[in-house]
Amino acid sequence: MGLLMRRTAVVLATLFTVLAGSVVSADAGVTDYSIWLYYGPVAGITYQNQSSISTNSIMTGGVTVEPKNGATIPGGWSGGQASIYLNGALCSSAAMYYYPDSTAYGWSGGITVRNCGSGNYTARGSTAAYNGSGYNYYYTATSPILTH
Repeated sequence: MGLLMRRTAVVLATLFTVLAGSVVSADAGVTDYSIWLYYGPVAGITYQNQSSISTNSIMTGGVTVEPKNGATIPGGWSGGQASIYLNGALCSSAAMYYYPDSTAYGWSGGITVRNCGSGNYTARGSTAAYNGSGYNYYYTATSPILTH
């Protein structure tokens, strides 16, 4: 096998390993997170959000909201809602939750818990940011897949 073919085989094997690693078995009780997405500034605050998927014996989806660069979020200025999908179809969704504390450096919430059967689970959330007269809404990225 020539040098180019060996390098190509190594690159393809590494790529397959990385892609195969993005589907995680949920039997052992694991949590996995989406990438952070950034939005704003909204009323002077730049935010970041993220979704999570986890299991022990039931599936749990969540969202995390944080201000970027260590700022704080006034009470009631941010909200979150998590949804869980089974094989790409909506399984369960929580109601939008608005974080009530006076100020926060970030919070996790909008959690939904449900087991819709066997298959590939993902989570995706929506977050809210107060703009002075109402809310702007932003999606999180979709979490990695957990197989249950």
